[in-house]
Amino acid sequence: MSRPRGVRPAYAHAESLQSAVNPVERSVLYAMVAAYYVILALAVTGMDRIVLAVAGVIGFGGLPLLAIRWGRLDRPGKEPIAIWLGATLLFLLPVAFLPPPRGHAFLAAALAILCAQGLWAIYRYAPPSVVRPTRHRSLGQDLRWGIRWGLATALLFSLYALGIFVFASVGARTNYFASNSPWLVVVSYFAGGIGGGVIAGLLRPLARWALGTMVMGILAAFPVYGAVALIMPLIDEESAGMSLHELLLITVACALMIGPPAALSFRRGHSDD
Repeated sequence: MSRPRGVRPAYAHAESLQSAVNPVERSVLYAMVAAYYVILALAVTGMDRIVLAVAGVIGFGGLPLLAIRWGRLDRPGKEPIAIWLGATLLFLLPVAFLPPPRGHAFLAAALAILCAQGLWAIYRYAPPSVVRPTRHRSLGQDLRWGIRWGLATALLFSLYALGIFVFASVGARTNYFASNSPWLVVVSYFAGGIGGGVIAGLLRPLARWALGTMVMGILAAFPVYGAVALIMPLIDEESAGMSLHELLLITVACALMIGPPAALSFRRGHSDD
């Protein structure tokens, strides 16, 4: 039976999607998957190992197949955030409820969340070269783009934080604005936003690739959360005793968790790559 003209078979569609995947990105991600299973084999024991091994089969095998089945997407929108949430529930939530010790299991789960997001992204989100021709920009244009988005993010975070201080002041019948705390938070957001914007502008060419976008998001988020972490001991008594090492670990964890899905969400709609 002949096929209608212009209609391609399903296997041809799948092959075209596979060919659009950058082999370097794919190799890096599967190397990370291999590292994940090495950690499970050498440093994780008991139910943690079993649960994470099964979760890896589901996540690393199922997500690429599902992404290929759904087809390429130009503008991810909020989908990367949903994928991040699903990967977190798949890998991190079960480990959190298992008996301790869980140190290496948490490390493996964090690596798995990054791998799952990356595998979904390289198979699901169309490379910019497929969608539109790459535009040639100067470094100055990239920096202005990054700083503009950094300032916009800082403004949004600042308004949110000031709103919390307003509600806290009303609820506790205490004027928190009489202290320096709200303004330190605002200053930290703008300092971190500008720093993150500069990094995003410098690394904007990496947004041509999904994995590069994730790296850009991690590094751009680091100054934002780092600036907030530095002022926390000044505004929160419970944080006053935290060491610089502990603050650094919190900063890294936040950057790794929030940076990739945020950067992927804005990759098409606003990077103009």
